[in-house]
Order: sequence, then structure tokens, then C-alpha cells
Amino acid sequence: MSVDSQNNDENKCVQTLKDHTGPVYDLEVTLLNDELISCSFDRTIRIWSLMTYACIKVLNYPVTCLKVNRLNGQLICSSYYDKSIRVWDMSTGGCLQALKTEKEIMKLEICPVC
Repeated sequence: MSVDSQNNDENKCVQTLKDHTGPVYDLEVTLLNDELISCSFDRTIRIWSLMTYACIKVLNYPVTCLKVNRLNGQLICSSYYDKSIRVWDMSTGGCLQALKTEKEIMKLEICPVC
């Protein structure tokens, strides 16, 4: 997985993050742009520091897509083929809530004013 800098006029790769062992399904950047969250076929969610480019936390759960709550930057919502949506606390890595749906969820959005 490569992270490209938006301020780089030459569109060069700034850093390659290599800890995932499978294809990356989805990426999100936190509100302050200091962390990147990725999910992969390797059944992990990884939280990366964009200051050091190090993986700072690994959540072991299969995920096909994710979204970061932009209001507080501390919640991650994820979905998987088992028709589940999970809400994660970024600081602890714990699952705060698990919801079951009737259909597979392939894309998530968070409504900031709901």
C-alpha cells in the first residue's frame, strides 16, 4: 500500500506501508490527517501514524469497508460480508457495538448531523 502526498508536485510516493499481508480494501484518513486507517483481505484493520509511517494499532477482525467518524476522529465503523456493522474505539481498539443487517454492506457513510 502506498501513501502519496497531496502537496508533492511530482506525485512521487512518499512512503510505502507494508504490514498488510493481503490486498487493501479501503482507506480513511482521520480528521486531523495524522492517522490513516486501512482494512485488508488479511482480516485486519490497521491504524498508521502519518508522522512516522508506523503501524500503531492492529484490530483483528475481517472487514470489507470502513469509515472514520470525522466529528471526533475516534470511532471507526466497519462492515463485512457476514452482514455485520461494527463500531470500534480507535484509542482502545475495542468493539463498542455490533449490528446485524439483512444484506451485505459494501459502502459506509457517517452522517455528521444525524
